[in-house]
Amino acid sequence: MHKADTFGAVDFVIFIGLFALSTTVGAVFAYRDRKQQTTDNYYFGGRAVSPVLVAISIAVSFVSALTVIGFPTEVYYHGLVSAWYMVGFYITSTMAVLYYVPLFHRLQISSVYQYLELRFHRYVRIAASVLGICSTTSFLAIAIYIPALALNAVTPLELTWTILLTSAVCTFYTAIGGIKAVLWADALQCVVMVAGVISVLGAALWSIGGFEVMRRTTADGGRNNFLKFNMDPTVRSSATTCMAGGATIASYEILCNQIYIQRWLSCKSVAKSRKAVLLSIVPVSLFGFMAMITGLVLFSYYEGCDPLHAGVINKPDQLMPLLAIQVSRDLPGMAGLFVAAAFCGTMSTVSSGLNSLSAVFLIDFCLPHLPNLSNKKQMILSKVLTVVFGALVMTIAYIVSIPSTNVVGITIAVYGFFAGPVVGVFTMGLFMPWIDSLCVSIGFAFGMLGVGLFAIAGMVTSQSASELPTSVENCLQAASNHSFTTSEPIMYTITGTVEDLQSSSALQFLGSLSPYLYGLLGIVCSIFGANVSWLVFGGTDLEKFDGRFFTPLCDGPWLSVKWRRFFRCGVLEHVDEKGVSDTSGIADKGVAKL
Repeated sequence: MHKADTFGAVDFVIFIGLFALSTTVGAVFAYRDRKQQTTDNYYFGGRAVSPVLVAISIAVSFVSALTVIGFPTEVYYHGLVSAWYMVGFYITSTMAVLYYVPLFHRLQISSVYQYLELRFHRYVRIAASVLGICSTTSFLAIAIYIPALALNAVTPLELTWTILLTSAVCTFYTAIGGIKAVLWADALQCVVMVAGVISVLGAALWSIGGFEVMRRTTADGGRNNFLKFNMDPTVRSSATTCMAGGATIASYEILCNQIYIQRWLSCKSVAKSRKAVLLSIVPVSLFGFMAMITGLVLFSYYEGCDPLHAGVINKPDQLMPLLAIQVSRDLPGMAGLFVAAAFCGTMSTVSSGLNSLSAVFLIDFCLPHLPNLSNKKQMILSKVLTVVFGALVMTIAYIVSIPSTNVVGITIAVYGFFAGPVVGVFTMGLFMPWIDSLCVSIGFAFGMLGVGLFAIAGMVTSQSASELPTSVENCLQAASNHSFTTSEPIMYTITGTVEDLQSSSALQFLGSLSPYLYGLLGIVCSIFGANVSWLVFGGTDLEKFDGRFFTPLCDGPWLSVKWRRFFRCGVLEHVDEKGVSDTSGIADKGVAKL
């Protein structure tokens, strides 16, 4: 990168100021809550947090640096069809409001995986919890890698040092301040994210000549492909595959993930939790819209001179930092504000993730074996676990930094593998009361096996990412030591002697599936395997089934007795003497609670 395309003094001041503010927030709440050192306050904010604050936290945790940097790059290479990913968020938020928020509030669980023990068996809970920890740590590592790569592209700092810096700051203020520090830091970081993205987007639009130029160049370049409907499951990016992938990943993140369930339960009531979920749609939609428009502007700005093929940058996800630097040469501080925005997205996601990882490990693995652990020791252990997971995430981030691929593709593949079977298990728990622990275990294993076969085949066969064409025809200068070749496929590649495997028609068929569909495949395989097992081995006795752990798709006093029985699958509703759902006895099932 050219020397002029780097941070200036003002950029560094803005960027460093962000880290100082985030660290201060953690210190402030650690001091304010020094007399309320309880795990309930540390993880749930005393269960009395404002729904507006929770909504902002949900939004910025969902958005992350993946939206600020990754999705504009996705639009640059694959077009506006990527916008269908956002539809999954709207579908999932509706499901959360209607079914999941009331259930988890009714049970008042501390770990989302506690539900699986209540509904099925402890072994199901442990399996899902392990998978959840693996997926969350992997995603947090990717989230750290993106802005670290951005900072590496515009400053003299090595990538290893930028990863270390991000990990250390997030771990510090999360460990000392708990969920309240995370929530208030999220609010601060949301403002910075909006300011950073809008500033670069506005400057870039002005540089290219406005919306009309953007519309013309993106149409000529094939990026205005929002209505690209194709039912072929081997097409990497179509409206169908992007919507299916987005819905699966959003279902896992919002419905089955400790990060989000923890925020719902931080609100005082079901109504306030529902309000938080609905309010979060506004900022998520705003960030999604800005990311898509930024991707189109990015293509217009570099039309005819793709920086990656021209050798100006080394990895696709350095496109946005490069744009920020180049459009802000005469505007000191703008590049620093944009990179700060990317880091805000990461710090929000990582701090939320570390807090939830600590909670899950403490509740699911420590307290069942240490039931008499004092509150003070629980607090110490919580903070130690936060630091340990921070170090683990940092280590994985170094590993993620090796492949020269678009990070959105990595995220889709990783989350697709982990998310599908877990979403399938929760779906069966809430809506299929006839499935018992044996059936769900078989289904869970079948889902993992099914999606694993397709994912491994995809890595071995190294299927093309089917990127839209880019050009270097208008480049005024190109480094003589760079050849203008296509970028790497958006998948990992297994090296070695695999010619015989690659020639296998069966393997080619498995490997041709769009990675956007991995998660959906995991859900379908899990549910299919469990229901086949039910047909073979039988399942739950519905007359004895505990209705507290079941959520009918449709229920209410306006339905006739016949239809209520139909939607409830014959499951009786458990109510107490006051006529409300009874949640007593949950502690008697041996589930550790904070």
